[in-house]
Amino acid sequence: MMIPRVHPTYTFADLRAALFPARDAVARFESALAAHFGMNYALVFPYGRSAIHAALCALGGRGEVVQPAYNCVVVAHATVLSEHRPVFVDCQSDDPNQDADAMIDAVNAQTTAVIPTSIFGMTFDAPSLIAAIRS
Repeated sequence: MMIPRVHPTYTFADLRAALFPARDAVARFESALAAHFGMNYALVFPYGRSAIHAALCALGGRGEVVQPAYNCVVVAHATVLSEHRPVFVDCQSDDPNQDADAMIDAVNAQTTAVIPTSIFGMTFDAPSLIAAIRS
């Protein structure tokens, strides 16, 4: 009698669970997150680049995205991949964050989004930037 060399005893469900171990956990987390914020749905992303890309694609259009020149390159990559045009704003003279006044000056009718960032744990002047953009 020959002994079979390979005799798989796993099912397709077993294979799927091994290949995508977090699939159900992610769906449960998204549902809980949506419920927490009172929304119909929520999406989570494994990387910042994919999250920024999805957000810019959701905005539509091919406008300008104002962002600091001194930044992680994934912000610019996501901007270009979503068919927007990056508009770079210089940093302040006393810290590496973007100059809020220069960022406000860069906003125009073609601006789709403004993506400010905090560098090295030093927060940017969010209140003045938000107030200026809302006005």
